[in-house]
Amino acid sequence: MEDTALRKIDTLFHTNRDKFLKEMRRKRKQDENVNVPIDELKRNFEKLFNERNQTNLNKTHDEILLELNSYEKEINESINTELIEVPPEIIKRIIADLPNGKSSGFVEAKNEMFKYGCIYELSIIIANIIKAMIKFNQIPYLFNVGKILPILKKNDGPNDEINNIRPITISDTIANVFEKYLPTRIEGNHQDPKDMIGKIDREIWRVHLPKQK
Repeated sequence: MEDTALRKIDTLFHTNRDKFLKEMRRKRKQDENVNVPIDELKRNFEKLFNERNQTNLNKTHDEILLELNSYEKEINESINTELIEVPPEIIKRIIADLPNGKSSGFVEAKNEMFKYGCIYELSIIIANIIKAMIKFNQIPYLFNVGKILPILKKNDGPNDEINNIRPITISDTIANVFEKYLPTRIEGNHQDPKDMIGKIDREIWRVHLPKQK
């Protein structure tokens, strides 16, 4: 049976390159399928996502949370929310640059539906949503619920071994647009955003600050 399959692939290689490539992609995808029971995957992923990493911080979780809440309150009290604007042109450019062929997220809407649909109208709507999120410091319910997809760590490794499987999270398009928009706010409010590395944990609160005149 294996020799017959090999001869078939060899024949396609010499007679029809398009079918050969299609068959190779099909076989590769088939070989990469995860063969682990869903319940075992669920238990393993819940453990990965919920167990806290060991840290050497001298502060407790409650102390860190108190510090962040205090800093957030300080920032919110120091800004004029009426100056916050989210230009639809920037959102439109972000949408236009989204890659094709990506898996859809929780709401099953692919990037292409945004890119090749009513992109201008969608850009205005999404810009207003992001503006409201920043202005009122609120995120809509289920805004970034990701779809978790199990993939193999090593393609040449076993597909039925839990230690050779890792999760990737597929976000919805609108959540990806929001995440891509945030750096534009940082760049607009900091002269050298490259210097932000290592300070983002505190400075991320400032991404929505309007420029002070």
